[in-house]
Amino acid sequence: MTATGVGSRLSIRDAVSEAIMHEMETDSSVVVIGQDVGRFGGALGTYSGLYDRFGDDRMIETGISESAVVSLGLGASLAGYRPIVDLMFADFIPVAANALLSQVANFSYMTGGEWTPQLVVRTRGGDGPYRAHPQNLEALLGHVPGLTVVIPSTPADAYDLMTAAIRAPGPVVFIEPLYLLQGPRQLVDDGRDPARIGSAAVVRRGRDVTVVSYGRSMRMAQVAAAQLERDGIDCEIVDLRTVVPLDRGTLLDSVGRTGRLVVVHDAWLSGGIGAEVVAIVAESGHTHLSAPPVRLGAPNIPVPYAQPLRDATLPRSQDIIDAVRSLVGEAR
Repeated sequence: MTATGVGSRLSIRDAVSEAIMHEMETDSSVVVIGQDVGRFGGALGTYSGLYDRFGDDRMIETGISESAVVSLGLGASLAGYRPIVDLMFADFIPVAANALLSQVANFSYMTGGEWTPQLVVRTRGGDGPYRAHPQNLEALLGHVPGLTVVIPSTPADAYDLMTAAIRAPGPVVFIEPLYLLQGPRQLVDDGRDPARIGSAAVVRRGRDVTVVSYGRSMRMAQVAAAQLERDGIDCEIVDLRTVVPLDRGTLLDSVGRTGRLVVVHDAWLSGGIGAEVVAIVAESGHTHLSAPPVRLGAPNIPVPYAQPLRDATLPRSQDIIDAVRSLVGEAR
């Protein structure tokens, strides 16, 4: 692929591509299907160099029909392949809704478990320097039984989770945050404890409040935690990594230690993943909060394409700081 590789400092974009390259080299059933995945190198260079290595037998170009692309991936998986179906941007998921939500997600149920599609739908979404296609649809996907939904926020997790997604026994939607796609690089090597689908990570230990997030908002949470530390407030940060299924154990353990909860994501607040997190904590019974939980998210309007309106709709680090201060102040 490139002069990089595992053992190098990679961006999320390159880490995912490295994971795909490795799986294609070790498993001939892994193929990539989508628009511009061949000679062009994929949207935003996400498959750069893979066509030269694997050719058009395994980097399969398609026409501009997301529904047809997902349907092709479903058929390929039932024929014994492990396809990675590329949808350029998450905003295009509704165009493929029937194929993805009615067919791929339900196929195992409809066949009594006799046939279970093993495919990855890879896409990119949310806010970012590209400044287009900014919607966040993970809650919509997560509401449909049969789909696993992964959103990494670090290159190392992106590498591990894409590897796990390709090997998973059922369909996985893998969403890369555009904001972080070519953002901070991280050493990705084989000496790590790899991230697993369905496992959250405590990326910062703290005693005063648990901040739960994923994707782009993780960056806002880390900036906020650094500022709050200077003010004497110690935040614990939990990166969900997989939004479906949620890691209930890690979440409840963290909130049980701190007694306070802030959940933040770029997706719409109403019916979002944050609501599910709060419900898990509220229903757990053994966790006693010192203050009511706080959810931060986008208002119930389409995320604007233009500035400065877009930044005005998405949670900022200052919003997290204000929420944490209000919780800690109430409890003290």
